[in-house]
Amino acid sequence: MRWREACLDALLVVQVAASLVLSGLLAYRFTPELPVTSRPQVVPVTPAQSAPRADLLQPVLIWAYTETGGYGGVTPGGPEYPVAWQRFREAIRLALATPERPAPVSSLELEAAEAQPAVGADLPLRLPAAELAGLWVRQEPAWLEGRLRPDLWPATPVDRLVIGLGEPGGLYLVGPAGALRLSLPQAARPGMEELAAGLTGPDKVPYRRLQPLAAGGDGPAGEGAPEPGQDGSGGGPVGGDAAAAIRDPGAPAPLRVGPWVLVPDGRPGQSRPVPAVRWRPAGDPRGLLPLFFPDQTVVREVEELGGARIYTDGRRALRVYSTGALEYTESQPREPAAAGPGLPDAVAAVLEFAGSRSLWPAAGVLTGVEETRWRRRLFFGFYRDGLPVLGGRPLLEAIVAGGRVTYLYAAHTLEIGDTDRVVELVPPEAAVAAAHGSRHLAGEARSPAVVHRVHLAWRLEPATLQRLVPVWVVTFREEGPVLVDAESGQVLP
Repeated sequence: MRWREACLDALLVVQVAASLVLSGLLAYRFTPELPVTSRPQVVPVTPAQSAPRADLLQPVLIWAYTETGGYGGVTPGGPEYPVAWQRFREAIRLALATPERPAPVSSLELEAAEAQPAVGADLPLRLPAAELAGLWVRQEPAWLEGRLRPDLWPATPVDRLVIGLGEPGGLYLVGPAGALRLSLPQAARPGMEELAAGLTGPDKVPYRRLQPLAAGGDGPAGEGAPEPGQDGSGGGPVGGDAAAAIRDPGAPAPLRVGPWVLVPDGRPGQSRPVPAVRWRPAGDPRGLLPLFFPDQTVVREVEELGGARIYTDGRRALRVYSTGALEYTESQPREPAAAGPGLPDAVAAVLEFAGSRSLWPAAGVLTGVEETRWRRRLFFGFYRDGLPVLGGRPLLEAIVAGGRVTYLYAAHTLEIGDTDRVVELVPPEAAVAAAHGSRHLAGEARSPAVVHRVHLAWRLEPATLQRLVPVWVVTFREEGPVLVDAESGQVLP
């Protein structure tokens, strides 16, 4: 009897030992690339650093117009840009500190303002005026002294700020659907007049308003066409809907230029150095796991055919691309418990999430916002050599739902290097004509088509992700943007 009990005890010990061995093998199979001896323990997600302070609204262009100096401008990265933007923001602060709310501007007032001295800034994105005010409150609360109520502002889309220095003057918030105006305190005028004079001197970078094509259709104004000031306009811009039509025989709809559409004052054949693209070597992705997974002992690793690796614990997933770019996804209920966050709160959540994990791009700017009832999708980019860098995907993209970042894409290993080649640029008028022609061929042309903005940018070639292409970004009042290869003049898909 004792012999039988001893055998049963021994069998029980063997079963327990076998169970432990099988459990260990099963856990090892779930994470084949992470040896048992080096498996991390259950630890809370530990951010690498605190959230950065970011200036998310740095303009694509800060420009000025004076009757004696014409147009001049500065772009990000230039030595005068930080000072110009700081002084411009100070004037905004003074205008926003008044208790009044912005009032709609008539086309006649806007047309008169265009012909007078002014300082302007073209923002990196278009936002409803109320959300723009909300961002100002969040970024610079000391500016507003508690007087600004973004919830009382209209929803008029805004992507250009203009400080008019004539009469009546003021801070104009301009968008494709119209403009709003705030009074400009007298204390802000001297600084803005000084800035306007400083940006339009003979030694400054010249700009001009977008010109009609020449009468013969063989080139832009400037090649035999009258220069600003020689057409009886005194060098001032053409006003609003009274703007001259760009001749485009191939499209039945007239093509007109909206207010304050400025382009570099270069002639055909102007060359531009193009920087090279580099992807910084990515480190061991396993070092990132503590930043995204609270319990790394249940993380599985899967290798995709394209070379990307996916790490997942069943609720979260981290894809690491061969370039080192990251894509994080966190599962959420189909409908979060609360409505989508306001823009300032969504931006703050992304700054905290990306910045604390060393993924925030240096000098990053907000370039786009998409909103649904429950979520906010935010896009961020950066500038190089004074121009925005565009891509099939933004430098950083995030979705905020329920107060949390549930999706993040970060191309944090992308670097822009030294000059790679030099190209000659087609004039902006030719790019506008090509963009308008593409709209007509696609059946999207309307009457009239009004050009709202034109600016240069770099486009990261989507096929290779290894080459930058200079492009003209043409935005029409009705829609946009349209990308035109600035070297070939062809519209890009």
